[in-house]
Amino acid sequence: MGRIPERITCTWYVASLRFDLRANRASVEAICRHVDSLPLALELAASWVHALSLEAVERSLATESDLLQAPRLDLPPRQRSIEHVLGASWEILPDDLRDTFAQLGVFHGGFTVTEAEAVTGEGVERLLALVDRSLVRVAQPGRFELHELARRFAAQRLAERPDRHDVARRHLTVFADLAETCGRAVFGPDLVAAVARLGAEQDNVRAALQWALSAPAIEHDLLRLLDHAAHHWRLTAATA
Repeated sequence: MGRIPERITCTWYVASLRFDLRANRASVEAICRHVDSLPLALELAASWVHALSLEAVERSLATESDLLQAPRLDLPPRQRSIEHVLGASWEILPDDLRDTFAQLGVFHGGFTVTEAEAVTGEGVERLLALVDRSLVRVAQPGRFELHELARRFAAQRLAERPDRHDVARRHLTVFADLAETCGRAVFGPDLVAAVARLGAEQDNVRAALQWALSAPAIEHDLLRLLDHAAHHWRLTAATA
């Protein structure tokens, strides 16, 4: 197991003396992962240990961030939930970064610089500005991602915009194009690379399909994505 940072053990120790950290290390580490070891988030989650078991906190954090509502009203308002913290960060963002961050909420499982540019119309400089503000992180060279709690927040902001369907349509087109390119490549010497490339975007492909199935007048991109993604899934199933 990984090492739990000292500030995290202190947070949990002060919040509750009712459990043995060593005996519950796996649950504490899982909770840390769910909230990215964010000290504020850990403090909020720790406040529930008096009423819930560590396992219950872990299960809730795995699916919802609503648990991180602080029952202690003496905390400053901006510290009462992770959403409030994200909201405070949102309020101080310049308008151009708000625009980009909200549009990034359409992605699932990360994105490349090229994909972000195609959806948002902005380049790597805008992404790096959001990285500096801890709203976007570098997953690996050339690939970015949002922590799931930040992604949900961005998706909520996107859902409030009048151009939300345009953003989703651009997202669909990006991954329909990618699926088509990779689908053609599997018949040549780049088969392995093509399967791996599209495989890395399965969350985005599924999200694009889900939106396309409920949206009007997008039959062309929907059929392209379905056709080539289905071929990819057959290939991966055959080689599994």
